[in-house]
Amino acid sequence: DARRVLEDTQNNISRPGTTDVLGLIRNQSETIRSPLIESSNLDLGPILQLGWELKKKTSDSVSNHEIDSAFRRALKLGATGGKLLGAGANGFLLLVHQNHKYLSSRLRLRTLPFEFDSEGTTILYSD
Repeated sequence: DARRVLEDTQNNISRPGTTDVLGLIRNQSETIRSPLIESSNLDLGPILQLGWELKKKTSDSVSNHEIDSAFRRALKLGATGGKLLGAGANGFLLLVHQNHKYLSSRLRLRTLPFEFDSEGTTILYSD
């Protein structure tokens, strides 16, 4: 669950290298801020992937075998990167791929396409 992941990450702060990893994650926001605002043709996949790999270093409970397996399959199918949205080793995989329908059919997971817009927050999925 999300609380366990956050507690685990907090407990790992004193572990050598963890604060450095968290600093690198924070710096990513500065790296992508301008290109996103300028609507430049930026491939977010590798940036998201690096952030995801860094996040997994903060706690063993951030991910699990099923999530890691889905990421590996997506990358083999041409995704340029992604990350997990949500917490507690659960949630949604945000994957960047040129062809959503191809990736969706090959992963055999329920998927939703996404794109950036200027409308603000919109509910796309609700249980």
